[in-house]
Amino acid sequence: MCRPLDHDVTLQRRRHAAAWVWQHFTGGDVREAPAYDPRLWPSASTESVREGRRRFAAWVPDTVAAHLTAYGHGLLHPDTPGGT
Repeated sequence: MCRPLDHDVTLQRRRHAAAWVWQHFTGGDVREAPAYDPRLWPSASTESVREGRRRFAAWVPDTVAAHLTAYGHGLLHPDTPGGT
């Protein structure tokens, strides 16, 4: 979603985007998003992940948010493998 919109893509940004989508569609606490399982961030401190999450939420442009929302809707569509 970011590359076509001329935004850098990093492993951390991908994880924050996954958590953002999870939170957006579940209404859950973003800290409980599967993307934030500590086993996925073995070399990062809790504080570092928290700060990255905060920065991502403050940074995410409307165009990226729209693409992430569309992606989430695609996952929920009945014709999507794994969708509901």
